Amino acid sequence: MCIATQQAVCRPEFDFRAARRPEGRAGELTRTLKGLMVLLFVFSVLACGNRGTKGSAGEDKVLARINGSAITQLDLNLSIESTLGSQGGAMLDDKGRHSLLESLVAARAIAQVQEKALSPEQNKALEKKVAAYREQLLVKMYLAKNTQSEPVTQQMVQEYYDGHLEQFGGATVRAFEMITTQGAMTDAVRDQLLSAMTDASKISDWPAAVERLKKKGVPAVYSKASSDVKILEPKLREIIAKLSAGQTSDPTFISGQFYIVRVTGDTRIAARPLNEVSSEIRKILLPVQLKKATKQASDQVLGKAKVEYTK
Repeated sequence: MCIATQQAVCRPEFDFRAARRPEGRAGELTRTLKGLMVLLFVFSVLACGNRGTKGSAGEDKVLARINGSAITQLDLNLSIESTLGSQGGAMLDDKGRHSLLESLVAARAIAQVQEKALSPEQNKALEKKVAAYREQLLVKMYLAKNTQSEPVTQQMVQEYYDGHLEQFGGATVRAFEMITTQGAMTDAVRDQLLSAMTDASKISDWPAAVERLKKKGVPAVYSKASSDVKILEPKLREIIAKLSAGQTSDPTFISGQFYIVRVTGDTRIAARPLNEVSSEIRKILLPVQLKKATKQASDQVLGKAKVEYTK
């Protein structure tokens, strides 16, 4: 599709220089087809009520006709708004408007040819899509006129902040010590570990306990870490989360390796201050408020409607 800016207007003709670029002719044709697809969808909505429209002076000026089907000033204005935004008209000079009009003409011509080629089933499916899009526009218009969401209050912001501190950097990091093994274990090694660590909670010096195990030929390893380590085994992280400070886990095996963990302390990391994240929270809560207002409007309309669900 032709894109017009304040500085330059792209003509709908094929750019032969693109053939020299890496993407070549295929890339240029792809962009052109994408633009035309946008226009074709717009026309699939507009053409239903505009087939063969003659136009009336003073209401909607006819700018072009393609096989008797009129493209009007309103069509052009809608196309400008859909492609360039509500202020798009100010960006286009006469040359740019004419270039866009040429794109509309091309899209209408293609749409006419394709419409004739549709099978009855394809035509019915297209009409369903057009009707669905029209319904979406009508709903949007109704909600814009009949809904007004409640403002996000400071109390709402505070409550959201208090309930989602981790979202803003707040966390509790658990420090722990751990005894595990390296390499494959024989049944004898497994039995030694389980016997030695049955009362692990009563052993205050785990490094010394590991040294004793090593002297017996047990490949035990002592280490310290914290729960914010990203490479921690998920199951091990789950075990640590359930422990209280000072509490020792039961011996467990994960992927064939022995583990026993003791939480040695918790460190609380403060969340970012509320005044720093207040605007972020309001952006999160605003759609929630709008959804509530939409639900209220929907309930009011449905309360007056006769709805029958068929099996």
